[in-house]
Amino acid sequence: MKHLFMLTVALASVMVARAGETKHIDDVAGMLRVADASKLDGELDQLQNDTGIRAVLRFHEHLPAPEEDDAPGLYMLGLSTQLGLIENGVLAVYFADEKEWRVWIGNALAARFAGQQGSAEALTKSGAMHDAKEAWMEQVFAAAEKAWAEWNQIAHGLPRPEEKVRFEAQALVDGLKSKFMPQE
Repeated sequence: MKHLFMLTVALASVMVARAGETKHIDDVAGMLRVADASKLDGELDQLQNDTGIRAVLRFHEHLPAPEEDDAPGLYMLGLSTQLGLIENGVLAVYFADEKEWRVWIGNALAARFAGQQGSAEALTKSGAMHDAKEAWMEQVFAAAEKAWAEWNQIAHGLPRPEEKVRFEAQALVDGLKSKFMPQE
């Protein structure tokens, strides 16, 4: 029995280590299954290879402290800068305590994302960036909700509500690919 316990602990450690090896997923809280994190990482790696855009998904247990987030976008700006995503990257962060996603679109990507000419600052000031992001996120989360509902119809046993985040993460990645990858 002792050996089985030690084997289980060792296997869990390997799985956590593998989940931490992803280039585009930061999930130290373990909100995604290892297989899901690997799949999403591969898709985001392909996005980067095809477009040069680096996208990162992070999973946090709690919202940032008020002093880190006392102005709209302040926390995401700081984290995007720290991660090197400020200009030509995308950052999506999930906060489990509020079941909330926040998305940063790099400054150099703003015009492309909003579908309008202009600097990130001008598009933000005019509200065009906010409107484009809200419309995009509405589509993304509608797709996640649809996939979640379909999965609930066929899932064996009762799905746990916290599993919904993996459907949202997949929908975000699909949304980024749709927005930025060359259309065939």
